[in-house]
Amino acid sequence: TRIKQAALRYTTDEGILSKRKWHSLEARVEGTKLLGPKLPAKTTLWFFTATDERDALVSSDIVFTNKDRK
Repeated sequence: TRIKQAALRYTTDEGILSKRKWHSLEARVEGTKLLGPKLPAKTTLWFFTATDERDALVSSDIVFTNKDRK
């Protein structure tokens, strides 16, 4: 099924995940790859989401940056 929309989701907050404010930037689809913009300087966690033609949403694993590892 063709992907119709993709996004890079990220946070610059620290602490409990459910309390963090999340932001979204548009990502683009190139073949089987999702490409997003450069991460903002203070990003602590990020992941991709993709929505297909059926409106099914999937996400990648969360990636921890070095800023969030203590």
